[in-house]
Amino acid sequence: MSTDVILFKSREDGTPSSSDPYEDSFKGCGYTSCFVPVLQHAAVNQEEFERLLLDGPQDRFGAVIITSGRAAEIWLHSTAGLELSGPGKSLCMYVNIPGVTRLDLIS
Repeated sequence: MSTDVILFKSREDGTPSSSDPYEDSFKGCGYTSCFVPVLQHAAVNQEEFERLLLDGPQDRFGAVIITSGRAAEIWLHSTAGLELSGPGKSLCMYVNIPGVTRLDLIS
């Protein structure tokens, strides 16, 4: 029986030399992993998202729930370049990101 395992995913940080938790687990049981990336993720509706942030979402929504690391990356990327401080531009909202205990959203 073969000890090769196909993982339909990218390595954890995308580099061939990086350690991946799945690969580590299989290696510990004597298996060799082969990675086959099958998905590519891209941000969509970013201009609309940034416009929503600039318009003051705290007046319309009570909270933000970010359900994935990729969504958190987009949130950080979008808020980093926006002028969200100053009169009428503060963004005070409850933001929940699973697995993240503290996040500086706006410096």
